[in-house]
Amino acid sequence: MVLNNEICTTKQIVERKKLQTVELQLSIDQMLKGASTNVLAYNQICIAAANLLFRISRKSTISQPLTKNPIKNMDVVANFITDLAYIHKAYNKKEP
Repeated sequence: MVLNNEICTTKQIVERKKLQTVELQLSIDQMLKGASTNVLAYNQICIAAANLLFRISRKSTISQPLTKNPIKNMDVVANFITDLAYIHKAYNKKEP
């Protein structure tokens, strides 16, 4: 009888551990999904910045120092776009 009780208790412990394992795996999966979403968004921003910088460097005659960090290169992109906006406004003011 004691042996049966020990077997039953051990089975219950095993079942609890299995349930805890499943819960932990779900938690890990959710954390990985959130992290991968953040990494994807960051990489999309970096690729967009690199693409804009490449296009600007082909069109602009002003040489700009580039850095390894594509996010820091966004200053070059922002300055170029700001310059284009001012040129556009000035051009529209001149037109009758």
